[in-house]
Amino acid sequence: MNSLRRCIKCVMPDTRPGSIFNEEGVCLACVNYAKRSLIDWNDRYEQLRQLCEKYKRTDGYYDCAIGVSGGKDSHFIVHTLKNELGMNPLLITVADPFTKTGVGTHNLNNVMEAFGCDHITYTVNPEFSKRIVRMDFKDFGEPLRFIEMVIYIAPVRIAESLGIPLIFYGENPAYDYGTTDTESPDIYPHILGMGNKADASRYKERGITDKELNPLILPTKNTMPIYIGYYVPWESTKHL
Repeated sequence: MNSLRRCIKCVMPDTRPGSIFNEEGVCLACVNYAKRSLIDWNDRYEQLRQLCEKYKRTDGYYDCAIGVSGGKDSHFIVHTLKNELGMNPLLITVADPFTKTGVGTHNLNNVMEAFGCDHITYTVNPEFSKRIVRMDFKDFGEPLRFIEMVIYIAPVRIAESLGIPLIFYGENPAYDYGTTDTESPDIYPHILGMGNKADASRYKERGITDKELNPLILPTKNTMPIYIGYYVPWESTKHL
């Protein structure tokens, strides 16, 4: 039996799914974080500014969409895009099947009110959510596996249906948390990976219908979903 390994910098154990260590015993998340000091963040921000200018509209319609949950990171993204870069965003939330706390409800309302943004909430059929949560917990130990896929897929499809070509998410979790060494602002590879992860045949074998799998229909490439964390130094603890 192999002994437990921990990163010599952050002490993350190798029991974390997808963790990668180099020969020195440093996890890939720490390796990727160290690369940040080599990035010209002023240049990256200028790239973001130019991207926003390219898609900024003059007719009052939404310039972009932002996937939000209402937390500190959501506030940071909306502040950056609306207050700093002058964008007119539509906020989109995918609801989970669990009871909302008062604080969570307040935070989601606050991100709309504080920045004066329109907002859409996408909710998966509640009865189906209960079944799929139980199924994914039993099969994978991941009760929110289905909902987490919808969080990435549904906002892009909504933006696409509304003719909004640009949509922002926060950090790149695969890069920042060390399951890949490839840094990119493009979310489509992650979304396509979600599509591969969503094994429709497995769900159908358990009685899930095509209609219930609608939330996992992949968007086309008529939109540009990107990680804003590629353009600004992402520091979750500083978003408080």
